[in-house]
Amino acid sequence: MDSAALTSREGIVGGGKDDHYRFTVLGDGLIRMEWAPDCIFEDRPSSFAAYRNDADTPSFEVKETHGKLEIITQRLHLTYNKREFTSHGLYALIFGFTRSLWCFKESGQPNLGGTYKTLDCIDGKIYIDDGYDIELEPGVLSPKGYALLDDSRSLLFDDKKRFVEPRRTSEMGDRLDFYLFGYGHDYHDAIKALYSISGPTPILPSWALRNWWSRYYDYSAQSYLEHVDRFRSEGIPLSVAVLDMDWHLNETDKKVVEAGQTGWTGYIWNRELFPEPSGFMKELHKRKLRTSLNDHPADGIHSYEDKYHEMAIRLGFDASENKPIPFDCVDPGYLQAYLDIIIKALEEDGCDFIWMDWQQGPFSWLKDVDPLWSAKSNKYPLIFSRFGGPGSHRYPVGFSGDTVISWASLAFQPEFTATASGIGYGWWSHDIRRHMLGARDDELTVRWTQFGALSPILRLHSTKNRWITKEPWRIQDAPGRILQDLLRFLIPITEPQKQTLRLAKVKGWLPPGTFVDFQTGTVYRGNRTLWMSRTMANYPIFLLRGAIVPLDEALEPENGGGNPSGLEY
Repeated sequence: MDSAALTSREGIVGGGKDDHYRFTVLGDGLIRMEWAPDCIFEDRPSSFAAYRNDADTPSFEVKETHGKLEIITQRLHLTYNKREFTSHGLYALIFGFTRSLWCFKESGQPNLGGTYKTLDCIDGKIYIDDGYDIELEPGVLSPKGYALLDDSRSLLFDDKKRFVEPRRTSEMGDRLDFYLFGYGHDYHDAIKALYSISGPTPILPSWALRNWWSRYYDYSAQSYLEHVDRFRSEGIPLSVAVLDMDWHLNETDKKVVEAGQTGWTGYIWNRELFPEPSGFMKELHKRKLRTSLNDHPADGIHSYEDKYHEMAIRLGFDASENKPIPFDCVDPGYLQAYLDIIIKALEEDGCDFIWMDWQQGPFSWLKDVDPLWSAKSNKYPLIFSRFGGPGSHRYPVGFSGDTVISWASLAFQPEFTATASGIGYGWWSHDIRRHMLGARDDELTVRWTQFGALSPILRLHSTKNRWITKEPWRIQDAPGRILQDLLRFLIPITEPQKQTLRLAKVKGWLPPGTFVDFQTGTVYRGNRTLWMSRTMANYPIFLLRGAIVPLDEALEPENGGGNPSGLEY
């Protein structure tokens, strides 16, 4: 946490020693609204509003009588009856295009959507376990021109200790901490306001934006290097090499079995597969590939781990009975030892960043502290992890989880990726070419990869299934050739083609303007909805007329995602 913490008195309305309410004007369309039954308000930064104190206070007007408070900015007019927040006692008129009246309501208000923690075990929008649709968490954009973000339960930071802290509790009732975004249809300024209090997204290194190779599979050092070399020989550049959990000892190892553990968590290299880990990682680096190792930290540190006794000494843990050291994300001593001893050793082996594969839910020893917030890297401002809630955009890249193989899943992912911008989350990485269940479908593979090539992060990934093929050279005929072209270069089509016409179609809206299809050169008039039909090799990519598209002049770009030696336009 490197942000100044306390909100200054400037911009605050209410919050006196006998007041149960406090409003803070943080932007001309952004107001923080607090209700405290005990008249004690929260000034510590939260995981969402970590940079609250950096926001510029705009000019605004306050009108107040005994039973009424009004706050007027350039964008909205808020009215409040000085009582507990209700829809009839707290409302705001949004000026400008929408001329909308917002009334306080904790949930169920119109919203263009934010994002969701994970797509684990979701087929399309549906949980395969219970058959219910997922509901996206809200963002700060709305067709009505107003959006309400609840920050009452996010974790808090203590600036002096530089660590997380619990929220205050009150026997007098619940505390409320909400942010009203009233920017009408000026969505750009709404997102700017979000970043002004939540902080910016770090700039990713260029290598993070190229092709990632990943698979849940028990590769050996030799087979993995042969695999990435085959990509190079096929003229397909890679920039990131990801190793899923089989890099370490798992449930088949004698040490793990004797300890009665699952092998899901582990930090010892499987020496049968990787006899010289640092040498293997050096070979990947020679090929200009950054490396990432999968980590499921939930089971803690076990007695058979190389670093077990060093961790026990650092933490003062009794290791005489060889019991596991429990994972504890709210113990600063444990987390610092984890980084200094466990993660540092992996980084010394050559790991560039960690894939934090936390799947055990949002609970920890400290109320409202999701373990996903403990994810951290020593080397880069990059961690590969599921979404931890508003504010997670400060810690890219997002891992959307273990998706189900289906056309429905592909159809949902473009929407899921786009709506995440409503909460400022711009770096989702999906399991491109699917993860689990389903069946082999080469057309689905092509369409998913086309979508992935135009997504924030293109990461090829799947589970241990011989029928789930991602490598272009293992896919015959036209689909394989299309995939090779996609991976060399880069309104998604998410339905299969009609067998009679060999065309697939998608319905999309073009905004006002004149657009050119990048692949076909066809010119389209905008401000309308239309159906688009394409062969498997083509994908609707529209550019505003006159747009300049710089391309790498190399027919076969190099590994690593470095700057090109020349450009084509």
